[in-house]
Amino acid sequence: MIMKSLNNSKDKKEWTEQDRLELAAKLDAELDEFIDGLEKKRYEEGWPEDRWQEEMEKHPFFMRKAPQPGDEVHPMLVGLQNLKYDPEENTKEELALNYKEDGNFYMKHKKFRMAVYSFTEGLKVNCDNDDVQATLYNNRSAAQFFLKNYRSALADAQTALSYKPNYIETARNHRKQLIKAKRDLEEFHRLKDALEERQVKFECKSSITMELIKPKFSPLEDFPVHFDDDDQKTLIWPAAFSYPEFLFSDFQQQLSEEVTMFDCLTSMFAEPLPQDKGGQYFVNNLNVYYENRKLGTVHKVDLEKTIKEIMKEKSFFITGGALLFYVVPKDSQIEKEFINTQRRGTLTYIHTFFDNRYIHIHSGEAVKAAAGSVVRN
Repeated sequence: MIMKSLNNSKDKKEWTEQDRLELAAKLDAELDEFIDGLEKKRYEEGWPEDRWQEEMEKHPFFMRKAPQPGDEVHPMLVGLQNLKYDPEENTKEELALNYKEDGNFYMKHKKFRMAVYSFTEGLKVNCDNDDVQATLYNNRSAAQFFLKNYRSALADAQTALSYKPNYIETARNHRKQLIKAKRDLEEFHRLKDALEERQVKFECKSSITMELIKPKFSPLEDFPVHFDDDDQKTLIWPAAFSYPEFLFSDFQQQLSEEVTMFDCLTSMFAEPLPQDKGGQYFVNNLNVYYENRKLGTVHKVDLEKTIKEIMKEKSFFITGGALLFYVVPKDSQIEKEFINTQRRGTLTYIHTFFDNRYIHIHSGEAVKAAAGSVVRN
């Protein structure tokens, strides 16, 4: 070592500034080398203290979530996967049963798309056991049914019966799906006639389909336009009311076409808006607008008109299967900015609102004009 040679030296050396700098650099290098050696040794002996949980969760026995695409997969996990899914380690029937087990797990947790995928992988194995094949088709039929893919559900149920004609459970599901599909189709055609009679306009000019009327915004997607359960004539719509000032939206899952916009606002603002620190958001101080994305224009709503009457206006189009409105205080700066915003065929604010996920859900019974109420839960 350098220090030892210095101590044993009998002759005193006159150190220049350059000598001192070179010696300091050499000592630093040796110290770094020594520390690096300690770190490597410590890592070989066990996981780093500050990352022990991270390292632990990489081990198959302690994983909390499945590896994502591109992640390094632990060799033991690869081995476990091979044991369950490798054709060289399993017979065709064992593979099919493994996929069936996965599918049943996803069904239990209502992950129906993943269930369909698992049952499909099991069917791809094409095992020789008719009972297993019948079960896979039957279970996939059930998953498709919950996804409302009725044609696929029927096709799978029929195939299951071809493998096992006395499959009582499949036969029952088959009958249930036939009845459900028939009712849904009849209801859709009745709804389509009502929409055409009202001359409801959609941004997409294609013919009215089930997909077209399905709401595309997650808080509303389970509440497409439908008939009032009581009179079977009035249409009930999903709607979004957005506040440009707060980047916030209220969602009305069931809004009767017979309600006036004034009635709607009266119910919505029965309680103050939490974000309204200035106290500007009360019924008599509000204006409501809708956008026409085709023309890039904005249109003020007559609050005395019903939803049905508003929808009849030439400039009003259904966007993403729902009614979209914007609420601003009268004669305010935010109203001026909203009106004067450049529009180029896109929703000016609604995407921002959904990205921020500031959501109040309005649910419960459909609103009646006579009741004049929109319930905020």
